[in-house]
Amino acid sequence: MNNPYIKHIISFLLLFLLQILLLNKITLFGFITPMVYVLFILSLPFTTPKWAIIVLSFASGLVMDMFTGVLGMHALSLMCLGFCRSFVIKHIPFQGELEPHLSPILYDMKIVWYVQYIVSLVLIHHFVYFLIDAMSLRHFFRLLGVVFSNALCTLLCILLLQILFYKPSKRY
Repeated sequence: MNNPYIKHIISFLLLFLLQILLLNKITLFGFITPMVYVLFILSLPFTTPKWAIIVLSFASGLVMDMFTGVLGMHALSLMCLGFCRSFVIKHIPFQGELEPHLSPILYDMKIVWYVQYIVSLVLIHHFVYFLIDAMSLRHFFRLLGVVFSNALCTLLCILLLQILFYKPSKRY
């Protein structure tokens, strides 16, 4: 699979099918559902322009909204993730230089950098998503509990998917 666009299209389809057909049916303790579709935006290459990330975030969030029956929650929360992605990449310390042919995946990056990257962005995504769902800060600590428990489940699933299916980028 030499064409990176084909690789990302297949990644998009597989992640969204996994989310829609399997993971949306799983609810742990009545409120925890892993949201692995965010991995599509998280794993886009470093060279992807910010405008393309935001457009892809909105489009993929819209796809999730259509299949889950919620209006705009996935689109807005995924757009916030896409918007914050470059800021998070710039502000997480990295020894050396981020090479343009690499992607922010577990095999291309150091584990400490990668964990900081996905934890930051998954927490942003989940906070926005569940804040929109709650439509209030009245029960702020309950909201934080839901955000952290769902984020932990999502992070574990993302790490498992990274270990099982993602391979390192080609070194030039």
